[in-house]
Amino acid sequence: VIAQNPTPNPASSPLMGGTWTMKWTSEKEILFLLEKGLFGLPCTSVYQIIDTEAGTLQNSLDFAEDSYLRVGSTFKPGEGERFAFKFQSCGLKWKWLPLPPP
Repeated sequence: VIAQNPTPNPASSPLMGGTWTMKWTSEKEILFLLEKGLFGLPCTSVYQIIDTEAGTLQNSLDFAEDSYLRVGSTFKPGEGERFAFKFQSCGLKWKWLPLPPP
């Protein structure tokens, strides 16, 4: 996919900003939650919000009954198509109950 990208230095491009729906992943944790759900609640969407100006990125997994898992990070463009990430926060809510991160 990288070789087919027409955008030079995509990690520095403002085109990276926005809300992106996950269509494919090899991340074991996400695949587990997609298959098993969150404490019995099915996953309804997985997406990423990238704010290139602020240098922030949020990974979000939404589940039934207003439940979610959110992981926030900051990033800096690296060379070419790479980013340098630093994880900042984690939020988990099951139904009405916010849970502390593990």
